[in-house]
Amino acid sequence: MNNKDQLIHGQKILFITQCFPCGSWVCIEKIAERLSHKKSSVIVLGLGIPSENKSELKYILIPFFAYTKYGNITCASPILGFLWMLPLYFSAVSYSLFNNPKTIIYNGLTLGLVLSPFFKLIGKKNIIMYHSIIGDVGRTTKNILKVLFRSVDLVVVNSTGMRDDLSEVVDKNKLVVNEHYADKIFFDSPKKRAKSHASLKILYAGRIDEDKRCFPLIEFAKNMKDNPNFEFTFVGAGSAVGTVSELHHEYKYIKYGGYIDDKKKLAKLYSEADVLWGFGDTTYLCLPAVEALACDTPIIVPKYAAIANKDEIINESLVPSSIGWLVDPFDQEDIEKVLSRIRRNKEYLGKKCREYARRVYSSSNLLRTVKIIERKIGG
Repeated sequence: MNNKDQLIHGQKILFITQCFPCGSWVCIEKIAERLSHKKSSVIVLGLGIPSENKSELKYILIPFFAYTKYGNITCASPILGFLWMLPLYFSAVSYSLFNNPKTIIYNGLTLGLVLSPFFKLIGKKNIIMYHSIIGDVGRTTKNILKVLFRSVDLVVVNSTGMRDDLSEVVDKNKLVVNEHYADKIFFDSPKKRAKSHASLKILYAGRIDEDKRCFPLIEFAKNMKDNPNFEFTFVGAGSAVGTVSELHHEYKYIKYGGYIDDKKKLAKLYSEADVLWGFGDTTYLCLPAVEALACDTPIIVPKYAAIANKDEIINESLVPSSIGWLVDPFDQEDIEKVLSRIRRNKEYLGKKCREYARRVYSSSNLLRTVKIIERKIGG
């Protein structure tokens, strides 16, 4: 065992999350699992119930409102976000005073920036994992953020765009980009059968909320409700699940499959689809898009970014022609034109998605991040 492993071995590491059924936690949980392999004691303090209890993690769960139904209110105002987190603030302080974890890893700024100054004072290391942007918040707010980030030892983001966004308020040496990657189970899914058929099978997997740019697909599905040339499947949770569920009961070619966290079932869905409608922020693709590519399924991505809360164009290099297409989500005619052409010409048969995913979205992305965190924890 080398010196770094000796330092990490046996440490208590506390992860704090305000939600479990969200993309940010999916990314963080993978890091928690990797750190637990170093024989650290990894504790997860969270609101609600995880979709699956990982045997290598220890859980402290606080019953709370379902994030999939009400969590979007935390984005409406910092005050609402703060109020949502109150049970975590009190629980985190109580647990840490009695159990003495050496490192605390937070899901998001609202948790991390409130708690890290206190924990820094009592000798803890603080790591924030952050999956959004601060944008143009004004000079006063940025100065406040600069002060608060002094108590943070590392900030892990999931794109270069987020890194650049935070670089004005965080020391660049503290910023780490954790690129998305697809689990082995998706790469190991059966090879896609090159078989054409009359209809185009379109899948959407992810949060069913307006900011994820899935509403244009829902609108297109309604317009094509009785058209056998298109089959639509939606899976996921979110504020607009009711809308999709009603369409499922009303129309033959629109299906809602619920919230699916079983990776084998997801891999099967990706593989059976002709295309996946995904989304991207300005500099990265969503996790379902990455997983679909690993299953050799091409992607359709709205050219305007999700999550950024404004209509910014994504980096077009995220969707090269070898793996998919970009569409204008504000133009139903463009959506129909692109999807009709894909169906008519069987364009989905000629893409080389798994080959691309192996180069760009393998687990080596995660391993690089974990090594950096290990050095910070062990240093």
